[in-house]
Amino acid sequence: MRRLHAVRFTSLTLGLVLGCTGNASRIDVTDAARETNDAALPPLPPRDDAGVPPSPADDAGTMAEDAARPTPNDRFDCTATGTPGTYAVAVDHPGGPATVASFLEGATPSLVPIVSTFVAAHPGDYDFVYLLTEAPVSAGAAVGRFYPVHHEDLPEIGLPGVATHPEYASLPSLRGVVALQLGATQTNGPTLHESLHAWGVFLDPSLRFGRDEETSFFSHWGVSGVNGQLGGFDPATLRCTAPSSTATDTCTEARVAGFGPTANGGDTVPYAPFELYLMGLLPAAQVPSVPLLEGARFVSYDEPSDEIVFSLSGGITQRSAQDVVRTMGGERPPMGDRVLRGAMVLVTDGAPSASALARAQSWARVLGNVDASPYLLSFCEAMGGRARMDTAIGP
Repeated sequence: MRRLHAVRFTSLTLGLVLGCTGNASRIDVTDAARETNDAALPPLPPRDDAGVPPSPADDAGTMAEDAARPTPNDRFDCTATGTPGTYAVAVDHPGGPATVASFLEGATPSLVPIVSTFVAAHPGDYDFVYLLTEAPVSAGAAVGRFYPVHHEDLPEIGLPGVATHPEYASLPSLRGVVALQLGATQTNGPTLHESLHAWGVFLDPSLRFGRDEETSFFSHWGVSGVNGQLGGFDPATLRCTAPSSTATDTCTEARVAGFGPTANGGDTVPYAPFELYLMGLLPAAQVPSVPLLEGARFVSYDEPSDEIVFSLSGGITQRSAQDVVRTMGGERPPMGDRVLRGAMVLVTDGAPSASALARAQSWARVLGNVDASPYLLSFCEAMGGRARMDTAIGP
């Protein structure tokens, strides 16, 4: 699968491809290059990036927040429960499948009527509503796309002020709506990826996540060593090849194993420590630093070694979560309710097929930790048991 990621990086860096539907011969993987409606996100206020260490008062506050976070022993059991119930439903909405497909193609049709129809029939305090479509999409359409609805006041991760999209005012618990293609076979997300966009990546640009010398991978990790759902390479595979293997800030050429600057492996990849921090599930002190490739330009992909070669104008630097805390003005508070609620909704124009509804049910049962999968992760597993998602439909 790394080779697919490397090819994707090549295309994105050259500006040839805006979206990717994955390889039909394997489970679907998206690069999620077009899924976030950035116009609906609040603007990032200017910040002072002086890098001043936190004061003793800040340290005391951080210690108090750390104490409120889940401890390593305070985790959910991610063993599949097998609990019976309804885990996906169909919503018959005239023109609905085409509307969702249009959204995946980059348009901005309102999804409110579809979501409202679902909630009216199945009331509940949902954090996420996942709209599945079997409608055909054009080449280059995203496999998944996130629409932000509500966020808390979290300036520490770039979301200042409580904000709710006015069209969804009657659904205050809803963090976002996710449109997804429902494949003909078992689908590999990108559910974990799209859901994470409720929290990131919206960090101050001075931290230099999410871009290389030529391309901005907005709201993704880009050419950093985060190695998570929103992209980034595996830092264990990074090596400097010029001027020497020991160079860091003077490195002018580097190699890493194939990866995606915006996604890595669909629902098979756990959330990285930096991503758990964005969600409020890991304190900054427990997040390992990651390398950044400064001034990176794609050079080539070496197929025999499955490595991507970059030229660097600024060497290799390190970025820590404490850097984020200082730049963003404080540490992200811990997540409150660690049981999220998600609803898998098959959007139809007429009666649903039994096969499609069964595939949607299977998808939701794996994500909700009801059924085990040999290769797909539940939310609980992806979060290391620090939180979980309930995908049962209803109050």
